[in-house]
Amino acid sequence: MKLNLFEDIKGIDDTKQHPKVRLLKNNLQLKSEKEMLIDWTEGLVDRDNKFVREFQETFHSSFWEIFLYKLFIEAGFELDQSHQMPDFIIKSPQEVYVEAVTANIRSGGVPESERSIEDQMSMIIPPYLQEDFYQVLNEGIIRSANAIRSKQKKFLDEYIKRDWIKDNNPFIIAMGSFDQINYGREFIYSMLALLYGMYFNADKEIYTEKLEIEKPQTGSTIPIGIFRDSSYEDVSAVIFTCTLTLGKLTSLCLSNGAYSLNSVYNIRQNCDTNKYLLQIVDSSCPENIADGVFVFHNPNAKNKLSEDFFGKIAVMQFFFENGELMCSGNLTPIVARLNTSKLLNPIVLPQIQECIRKYNRLNFSDFYEVKEVTE
Repeated sequence: MKLNLFEDIKGIDDTKQHPKVRLLKNNLQLKSEKEMLIDWTEGLVDRDNKFVREFQETFHSSFWEIFLYKLFIEAGFELDQSHQMPDFIIKSPQEVYVEAVTANIRSGGVPESERSIEDQMSMIIPPYLQEDFYQVLNEGIIRSANAIRSKQKKFLDEYIKRDWIKDNNPFIIAMGSFDQINYGREFIYSMLALLYGMYFNADKEIYTEKLEIEKPQTGSTIPIGIFRDSSYEDVSAVIFTCTLTLGKLTSLCLSNGAYSLNSVYNIRQNCDTNKYLLQIVDSSCPENIADGVFVFHNPNAKNKLSEDFFGKIAVMQFFFENGELMCSGNLTPIVARLNTSKLLNPIVLPQIQECIRKYNRLNFSDFYEVKEVTE
């Protein structure tokens, strides 16, 4: 049975619905995306009978839970949905508890309604050319730190006391970032800094050790590298994405062969060669549901998560041992995604190709010489 996400609910008219709900509900061009999202809820239990209301009013947190549910089903997990908390209890292949949380725009922050075409096109600009790269990075770190801290506290203060929770099983915090209008540019940078103290230098494209950052306009600092000691030993890992947008739905629809008036362009990084690649999404070059999802393991976790736990889906996993970062799984992750009208293809595609050249730091002649050879 599926959830009727777009049903009429007493007390929620169009003015009280989240703008993205209204867009999916009323825009015929997004019919495939709407149907896909509803299909994802097949078998999802509304345990408190308010899931659809929350979906329509606030959207992002419910959207994130629906996505996680579908991701876990694709991974072949057996779920126990008989308890109110935490958000997900995975029974097989290993008993694991997952609490979902979103990092949201701070009070007084720029709302999504003010997102401009310049913001949209900034998705494909290489970090070293983004004037506000460190502002976006630090905001992502700060908002994620608050979200993770709150969920760790909730687990220790409430969840662990429930008789169905065993304290020798892994606990995962699943973090979806919606923390600023350009949250899609965070990639893995905010998490590597917050969890492991690996702060990205965009100019040199290297990571340097950093254990605190300043909070803007306060003069205070917050600690980062929180997985470097036992402070978060109760958290086995963090699942993270910053690319769960309506563009993700469109990309997956295109991947399934559905027609769309939009095109989706992904910039991917080949971690073996450190080269950046352009993916134009369609059924012959699809995006996977697990693309853009990252798992960061806690080296100091009391109950460690098996490296093979997500073995059936194409997530990218990170491990930090003895000061060294290692990764496995999907080694061509999505760095950035641009979802735009097909009518703009003649304008947008050359701009994206130019951005790929800049990502790879090739001069103009080298880039087109390489392109000619590969053709």
